Amino acid sequence: DGLESITSTTGNVTVRNNGSLDDVDGLLNLNTVGGNYTISSNASLCQDDVEILVAFLDGTYTGVTTTTGNTGACTQ
Repeated sequence: DGLESITSTTGNVTVRNNGSLDDVDGLLNLNTVGGNYTISSNASLCQDDVEILVAFLDGTYTGVTTTTGNTGACTQ
């Protein structure tokens, strides 16, 4: 993904309306978001995967979190 080296940001993180995105594994090392954290409306992304990622952050973001409308198929 190329995002693995990012561990924190003082700004917002927005991943929205990307129809071909099917995972957010590149964001697993992100442990601090200094603004809003939005992962929404990604047609190939499983909503359960997004919820797991946000739970992993465990409140280490200072803004609003939006994680709706990710409608991709979930595989176990």
